[in-house]
Amino acid sequence: MRNKIVVTSMLTALLIVLKSYLAITTPIMRISFAFFPLALTGILYGPMWAGISGGVGDVIGLLLYPVAGFHPGLTLSAVLSGIVYGAILHNKTRQIWRIICAVFINNFIISCGLSTIWVYQMTGQAIRALLPIRIVQNILMAPIMILMIWVLGYKIIELRYNKKTISGDE
Repeated sequence: MRNKIVVTSMLTALLIVLKSYLAITTPIMRISFAFFPLALTGILYGPMWAGISGGVGDVIGLLLYPVAGFHPGLTLSAVLSGIVYGAILHNKTRQIWRIICAVFINNFIISCGLSTIWVYQMTGQAIRALLPIRIVQNILMAPIMILMIWVLGYKIIELRYNKKTISGDE
């Protein structure tokens, strides 16, 4: 249990750093690699831990680096993203279609759907203006996300478990 808390905390801290420092932010969209630690948390520990990581990462990131105002819907979207990664990828065989499914749900249902509604509520910008930009952003990011999770994500997990097996750690 302690190991889950420590690793989830470190991945959440990485999520905050990637979201805050290594992101391109405009008034209507944000391009970042914050999905990666969230996906790793989901693969390693499942939907509950990944959902907590997404929610905590969103709130702490907002408190430390306020870019826009707080909206509980955006935090809900972050929680749901973690839950999706965990539900689809945790304790499942490594298959590309699972990653594609998780990325599709996160990019096109949560980001283009829910998050666009939350940004509309916060900014008052027309959904017709927001949606095309967000769709293009998510279409461009989807292959990058799939490739990073498939290659890097599972390689990191493989190295972690090989180290455990070699050293006898639990």
